[in-house]
Amino acid sequence: MQSLGALSTLWASSPQAAHETLDYTRDLRYRIYDPKLIVRNAEVDRAHRPRKLHDRDGVSSYSREDTVRIIRYEALGEPRYGILQGSEIMSLDGGLSDPRPGEVVGRAEEVQLLAPCEPSTVICAAANYAGQIAQKGMDTPTRPGFFLKALNAVTGTGAPIYRPPDLRRLEYEGELAVVIGRTARDVPAAAFADYVLGYTCANDVTADDYRSDGQWYRAKSTDSFCPLGPWIETEIDDPCGLRLRTSVNGEVVQDGLTSDMVFAVPELLSWVTRWITLQPGDVLLTGSPADVGPLSAGDRVDVSIEEIGTLSNVVTSMRP
Repeated sequence: MQSLGALSTLWASSPQAAHETLDYTRDLRYRIYDPKLIVRNAEVDRAHRPRKLHDRDGVSSYSREDTVRIIRYEALGEPRYGILQGSEIMSLDGGLSDPRPGEVVGRAEEVQLLAPCEPSTVICAAANYAGQIAQKGMDTPTRPGFFLKALNAVTGTGAPIYRPPDLRRLEYEGELAVVIGRTARDVPAAAFADYVLGYTCANDVTADDYRSDGQWYRAKSTDSFCPLGPWIETEIDDPCGLRLRTSVNGEVVQDGLTSDMVFAVPELLSWVTRWITLQPGDVLLTGSPADVGPLSAGDRVDVSIEEIGTLSNVVTSMRP
């Protein structure tokens, strides 16, 4: 089996030979996300291992068939973290960097879900889906681009999205969000999974006409412009190939696959952490598929991702 370095050299001199050597249609341990870059190889089987939560004795508490989700919810007027299994909520011991299930503290129907984490940084990939790039007539980027969302924009499922009264066009952008599980700095793409706690749904809500002045702070970071939720799914083996759908008032308006990303999760995380150290609970948004579209006051927008769930919000003209 060729090494990653040998394959990269071969690709530079002869892409066709690299294809034949890699034969990635039969060996799924390799995956090429960009014609100039191989970001996952056969030496990285850790990226495909199940991600488990463990009890205090270090023994896995759940079988692979069980769904383990980290939630953040309000109880007695205070935000708390928990682990949702079925309809039962257990306390989250050990924090996000070392999550372990504690005692049963309630049931899902008894609580209001909040944004599933409290990030110190929300960094977002721009123009990262081939379908959206083609739709907009843009050139395919040769390196990933990013922008930041302010923390005031973060909100949870069920919370309202604010549409400012002077705005002509408010847009939805359904996205896969990566939640960091340990301090991430200079992360090798091959080891990305070691730094990921899990995945959640996101809506990169955008005030389109606020971008006209070249300042994106209003366009991307108005209050409530970063819904996250409904929970952090910790047992996704591979974030490539998940189906992502956005619906407005029950009508599907975006329908894509995360495999359409130009730069996949391993490369995005590796690139960002060259300069920005991410901490447990920080969030990386990975871009939106084609067919970004408008939202009006009163609209219900749902972002659904395979193996995760659905993030639901209603647009309002009243500021939260």
